[in-house]
Amino acid sequence: MGQRKSKYKNIKVYFDPTTTTAYWDGDFVTREFRLVKSLTSATVLKRCYRFDSMHEYYCYRIVQAKLPSEYAILRQVNFLVIPKTDLGSEVTYRADLVVVRSFLGEDTVRYWAMQREYLPFDFLVIEPKGVLTDSARIKHLALCDKGKITAQQILFVASNVANLNLPSEVKSSLFHLPVRLEEKIELIFGDFE
Repeated sequence: MGQRKSKYKNIKVYFDPTTTTAYWDGDFVTREFRLVKSLTSATVLKRCYRFDSMHEYYCYRIVQAKLPSEYAILRQVNFLVIPKTDLGSEVTYRADLVVVRSFLGEDTVRYWAMQREYLPFDFLVIEPKGVLTDSARIKHLALCDKGKITAQQILFVASNVANLNLPSEVKSSLFHLPVRLEEKIELIFGDFE
């Protein structure tokens, strides 16, 4: 399959939720990861979750391990920033991880995220970031300005090398993610079991 890397030279990770096996494009095999070349079937690759970096994968696994059962993690949820007009196409922001209560269906969350109105339920956006681009900053500001999302509903998780230059209440690291996740869930949803 060759070496697949993003524009920030991150190694893509493929995680099979059925067998809890992680695959990556790389030069060696570790205890946790298997090489993508060792995927035996295209159907396995189709059911795998694809992560754009090791950092995003680790964020997902930490949240998955620490999240109480009454909450669900959704991946790659598009939020409408600017609706389609005669002047151009719509602008969306794709959130890497979104935490919602389990009883909300995935289709419901994705539907409301693409509406002009605010979402009629509580949610938390978790953004693993190695680099916070200007485009992402503008989209976050536009979402907050329109009341679609509040600053307390976003948690940026910096990689070890990132200096995201953000206020501490919206920022975490992988090491502090479990504690910050608990704090955010208590703040937004009012409970943490």
